[in-house]
Amino acid sequence: MSCILRALACVTGVLLVVGCSESAPEHQVLVTVNGVPVYDYELALARERTLGEQGMLLADASTDRKVLESLVAGRAMALLAEQGMSEQERTALAHQVAAWREEQLVKRYLSEHVVPVPVPQHRVNEYYQRHPELFGGGTRYRYEQLSVATGQDTALRDKAVRWLGQAVGENDWQALTDAGRTAGLPVNFRQGTAAESLGSETLRARLKAMQPGEVSAVSLEAGEASLLKLVAVETVPPRPLSDVSDDIRLRLAPMQLRQGIREVMDQATAQADIQYLREE
Repeated sequence: MSCILRALACVTGVLLVVGCSESAPEHQVLVTVNGVPVYDYELALARERTLGEQGMLLADASTDRKVLESLVAGRAMALLAEQGMSEQERTALAHQVAAWREEQLVKRYLSEHVVPVPVPQHRVNEYYQRHPELFGGGTRYRYEQLSVATGQDTALRDKAVRWLGQAVGENDWQALTDAGRTAGLPVNFRQGTAAESLGSETLRARLKAMQPGEVSAVSLEAGEASLLKLVAVETVPPRPLSDVSDDIRLRLAPMQLRQGIREVMDQATAQADIQYLREE
């Protein structure tokens, strides 16, 4: 399979150059296919592309011959494919090749002109102040929850709703859970913490609307009847900035890079004579 993939890669490379490669008098012609030359530099590129650095170290004359034969076969197929194309198809292919070429030139230009700039400390500080919840800080809601899995059983759902309604005035929900299970209800009791990055969005919304000690109304969602009690609201300080600065820089690095690319694009545009011929 790997041999087939290498051969396909080689053939693909040929397809990119057939019909658009310019003569290269400074290079040696190794073979011609229907009068179209295959140059030594094409063999070198195909060898590097198909074998990689490690493979090139182990390559011998036999390997080169196989790569060259793949190039020749690819050139032959490409020429046959080109003969069968309509003028419209040739034009479309030329546009695709031109777009690919421009994309490569843009990448080359950006790699040469975009200078990586470290994220400045003031931006790290600003991000840290705006998003304390990402670093262990912010507001946290400690809660207790009673829930009964009812599925599509309407009789069980009605029974669960009545039972949960009676639980509103009770304090010991663990004991209440044990009693409910004894009575045959599939009751679940859990204690948890919700914050900006902890718990579901629906859970956080319910808790934010409550005061400590308050019990919610019975909720019916996804085949489950549940009751919430907000135990406490805590303000937790974030981890020290010194501990998370590197993490923040990693988060901001893509934005910093995009800004650098934008600046290079603006500079290139400013140097060009641009005339929009059609108003959008």
